[in-house]
Amino acid sequence: MRKSVIFTLLILLSVFATAQKKVAVMEVKTYDGVKQMHAVMIRGGLETAVGNSPGYEVYDRSNFEAIVQEQNFQHSGAVKDSDIKRLGELAGVQYIIVPEASAGDGQIYILVKMLNVETGKFGGVKEKLCEASSQEIKNACEELGKALFGTGTQGQKPKTDVATTSDKTTTAPKQPTPVMTSGPVKNEFSVSDTKKVEFSKGNLQYQASTQTWRFAEHPWDYIGQANEKIGKRNSGWIDLFGWGTSGYNEKYPYMTSKTATDYGDGKKDITSTNYDWGVYNKISNGGDKKWRTLTKDEWEYVLNKRTTRTGIRYSKAVVNGVNGMILLPDNWDDSVYELFYTNKFDAGFNGNIISQTDWNDKFETNGAVFLPAAGYRYGNKDLLPKQYRPESIISSSVGTVGQYWSTTSCVFDLKQPWATAYCVIFGGSYFTKLRTDATDGRYNGNSVRLVTDVKL
Repeated sequence: MRKSVIFTLLILLSVFATAQKKVAVMEVKTYDGVKQMHAVMIRGGLETAVGNSPGYEVYDRSNFEAIVQEQNFQHSGAVKDSDIKRLGELAGVQYIIVPEASAGDGQIYILVKMLNVETGKFGGVKEKLCEASSQEIKNACEELGKALFGTGTQGQKPKTDVATTSDKTTTAPKQPTPVMTSGPVKNEFSVSDTKKVEFSKGNLQYQASTQTWRFAEHPWDYIGQANEKIGKRNSGWIDLFGWGTSGYNEKYPYMTSKTATDYGDGKKDITSTNYDWGVYNKISNGGDKKWRTLTKDEWEYVLNKRTTRTGIRYSKAVVNGVNGMILLPDNWDDSVYELFYTNKFDAGFNGNIISQTDWNDKFETNGAVFLPAAGYRYGNKDLLPKQYRPESIISSSVGTVGQYWSTTSCVFDLKQPWATAYCVIFGGSYFTKLRTDATDGRYNGNSVRLVTDVKL
């Protein structure tokens, strides 16, 4: 009798041991000055949270790091999903936690996602904003662990079939989200007390060799350094244009002239549709909508003056790995996704890190707009003092600064080469405040995002 009891206990212990799910925690990917000490605390806190969850055990960190080094994978989470899956297979774990962190104003934003090694798919994103202290980081990691592993029931699987943000949970779609089209979003943005618009989903692009205009396929797409190839016969695409280069009255989008008057005279009125990219051009993937560019006052209204359902108008963010600014429609529902540092232009991009899936499923479908920090082009770098002249006509601010034209010019002495027009500027170490009244030389190349008017 005693032997049978012992034998039964051994079987039960064996079953319990095999039921334990092994979880590896990767090194923390850090942004915006997160201290190494805090990164270590976050990783340790997450490992503790795993160990305190019944049914799960932490995979030995030293063994995991040995595999990372042996396979020559990058650290800090900067690897492809397929690489992370491969790491999990080599380690023999069921799940891998991938943490990220950014810091600002004495706080730390922690984002974690968990890969199911068997399926190769990530579960829902969990995030937490806490004070930058050891106790607060510990508490945040504990809460993140509870969010990842549910109630902690014996042998329960992590909820890898849901998409979540903070403490809000919704069922994820079973089918992949289709690729975005480039038409207007569904919701509306007030640009004055009496007028509303819909934004195109991507920045404007042009191919000189075929004289074709189009919207970028995705909101985060931009051309970057390839804008150097600007020219009449260029078969590639450009998306940084001198002011007013709509093609009207021989103001061509591939212009690099150093003469300000080549970009419009601005004498009769300071806002001229003669130089609007949307009014005079057929956008190949723009449908039958009538497109136009916002004026300075309309940009100012969208970003600073309009009344919205939640009071949120914009927020800096990283969307699908790209820095930029999110514009939220008038009727944005903040229960869809919790954003941090809203309406704050002195915030860093990394206060909100949003995956492509979350963008498609939660932002795009609810009318949000994303403006990537696509940089700018020096149309006239020869005018700069020699010590300030860049090697390339494309600014090194590609990916860190966004500059978007309005149709509103500035009435300066147009005989001078620095005659300007108004634009919106955001991002970077210098442009940390909202600049709806910023001006730039008309010969410089900035991004363009078009809108279509909504009939009220």
